[in-house]
Amino acid sequence: MPTEYKDYGYWTVPYFQQKASTIGPNTHALIDGVIRKYAYPVQAFRSCFGILRYAERYSPETLECCCNDAVLAHKCNYSYICITVSAYYKEPMQNPVLQKRRKDVETAISGTYKGDDSKYSLRNLVKRQEKESVDEE
Repeated sequence: MPTEYKDYGYWTVPYFQQKASTIGPNTHALIDGVIRKYAYPVQAFRSCFGILRYAERYSPETLECCCNDAVLAHKCNYSYICITVSAYYKEPMQNPVLQKRRKDVETAISGTYKGDDSKYSLRNLVKRQEKESVDEE
């Protein structure tokens, strides 16, 4: 078997159940549900692999929460997890350099060319208009 396919030899029902158990009981229940949906367990292995990869992409806690809701809703399939897992993800604190860059980008988007935004509040604009009308008289 080619080296890029070496992991396929390990893919068995107990393999995926063990991997899911390391994440949590809800993930294990979801993987069992996915495997039961197919006539042949081998047909579920790609879906199981894809579901378990979300623990690496987001976090095991995120996947566990998503799997909990999927099991409660009886939606034991890859599609449901794929669509909803990002909603459970809470972005971890980033390092200060990335936060500064994000703030710089937000500042650039908000339009720093105006200078001070308070000058353009409705109250200040009305005051300026009243002042100009008084000066004209």
